[in-house]
Amino acid sequence: CDSIPLAGGRQAYVAASSGNLFATTDRGRRWVRVNTSLVLRGWYQLAVSGTSLFALTGTGLLRSTDQGRSWRKVNPGLPDRSLSSLVASGPALFVGG
Repeated sequence: CDSIPLAGGRQAYVAASSGNLFATTDRGRRWVRVNTSLVLRGWYQLAVSGTSLFALTGTGLLRSTDQGRSWRKVNPGLPDRSLSSLVASGPALFVGG
């Protein structure tokens, strides 16, 4: 599983090996499953860039603009091979194998 805090420390995410994504807004006292319509197997990395949440999974690079409730694939231009690293730095997103 992987975890990442959202900018400003207001929200944190944890991606579980079960394929579910959980979020907390109270420093971990209560966790809520946020991806109720989609279960993603093989979470590798999570990253936040601006108001977008990115997930590198076994099915490719995904982006959420609604705090993880829905996702869309954003793979154009990426090589067709296994990717395992994802880092956001300001508005830039870096993906590697």
